[in-house]
Amino acid sequence: MHLSRRAIEEAIPVGVPGSFALGHARPHESAVFVSFVGRADGCLRDALLRHVGSHYTAFYWLAAPSVEEAWRQQCVLWHEMGGPDGLLHSGGHPLPPGDLRCPRCGF
Repeated sequence: MHLSRRAIEEAIPVGVPGSFALGHARPHESAVFVSFVGRADGCLRDALLRHVGSHYTAFYWLAAPSVEEAWRQQCVLWHEMGGPDGLLHSGGHPLPPGDLRCPRCGF
């Protein structure tokens, strides 16, 4: 999706936790080239709205039933999008809420 206030407000309910990826879409392609992975423990909509106007132009998101699941989603995205290889702007491995272990690497 195009990273805009309108797209975010139309797609994402208020107060839902979840994970997201930001990046760039090439014209006439549906793929997003991801360079940032994040999560929102409170409101996914608000977290994404903070990135409107940044250098990122596209996003996708996943709602989560809990903060713990949002973190697990973020971990999977981080691993799949090149986090371990230093390919993301979002930095190191996502930190867990509490004493959880990453489902991919046990971090």
